[in-house]
Amino acid sequence: MLAENYKLQESVKASFDANDLQLSKFEKDSNNMKEEKELIRGELSALHKEFEAYKARAQAVLKQQIEHQKAHSPPAVSPSPNATPSATATAQQSAAQQSAAQQSAAQQSAASSVTASTSTSSTALLAKVTALQKDIESARAHIGEADEESATLREENDNLKAECDRLRDRLNRVGS
Repeated sequence: MLAENYKLQESVKASFDANDLQLSKFEKDSNNMKEEKELIRGELSALHKEFEAYKARAQAVLKQQIEHQKAHSPPAVSPSPNATPSATATAQQSAAQQSAAQQSAAQQSAASSVTASTSTSSTALLAKVTALQKDIESARAHIGEADEESATLREENDNLKAECDRLRDRLNRVGS
């Protein structure tokens, strides 16, 4: 009976030591996952800041395009003070038609030059913003995975602690 009691104590002790070892491994893995999660959150924050900077830059480029178009539209023609009313009306109509034609041509020219000059930078900016959005989504997915794995490790850790407590109780009962 004493030999059987000794074997049982050794078995419980070996099981207890194995569970302790596994518990410390899970705690270490859990801490590593927490550090990785914080690192990913930092990267996500940096990506958000970079995205906001590119968004502001894109808005500035758009504002420049609009201001450039406004700056290159021709001013309205005013009649001379010595002209007769019918001559003034005719001159105004003619000037208005000529101004409208010039304005349309100037707007098309300005739009073409502005579009050509900023098209490349806008396209590159849009590509960068799209890439940043994908990076943000990827970082969010990694954080979610890390949270799930951390929760699983915590649950396994709790189970191992409970098993260790049961083994201690059993060992104490056998030793008494």
